[in-house]
Amino acid sequence: MALQEVRRFGCGKIEFDNFNFVYNGTGSKHGVGILCSKNVEIQETINVLPGRISLYRLKLFGLKLLMIVVYSPTNVADLQEKTEFYNMLNTTFSGIKIHEKVLVLGDDNSTIGDDSRQCQAFNEILGPNNPNTMVTNENGQLLLEFAVSNKLKILNSIFKSKRCHRYTYRVYLLRCALLHFFIYKIYGKECKSAHLNRYTPYMLIKICLTSNKYNN
Repeated sequence: MALQEVRRFGCGKIEFDNFNFVYNGTGSKHGVGILCSKNVEIQETINVLPGRISLYRLKLFGLKLLMIVVYSPTNVADLQEKTEFYNMLNTTFSGIKIHEKVLVLGDDNSTIGDDSRQCQAFNEILGPNNPNTMVTNENGQLLLEFAVSNKLKILNSIFKSKRCHRYTYRVYLLRCALLHFFIYKIYGKECKSAHLNRYTPYMLIKICLTSNKYNN
């Protein structure tokens, strides 16, 4: 489980009876981490940007997965802060091997609207099931450029599902996706579904991955 706003100081690991909690925080704000079963072997943890970006190499029943957990600055944040965030994220991707199965999960605080789909410039990464009727904001544009440059598909725009399982933010009549999740295009066929379950006490994202052969 990918976590944001963990609000803990520094980096560390807490062991529970059945779970491990690994975190990267800055105290009263920001913070990312993962909560995973003890059946999951955490082979490597790299805290790229305090409270914002962490990388985890995981192994479960022989399947290796690289998970990047992010917490982006909000759309109203200073452009320099957002630029630093995406520069660090792109630098992180430059060190990833092509054979690694990569998932990017987190709160990117962005809106990707129908205008981005209609312009057809992002057809390779953006599917037809985008929940947003709003226009793409500055964070959304930065996110699209990041996905294109790193050959990532936006999963919650690809699979057909009820609209309520695609948006991640709701206030009054406004519904939009502020969280997007990604996978390398090369492994897109191994992803069979991706949707949100809003009927839980927390935002639960379900992604179904299948593979006929485990990677080494």
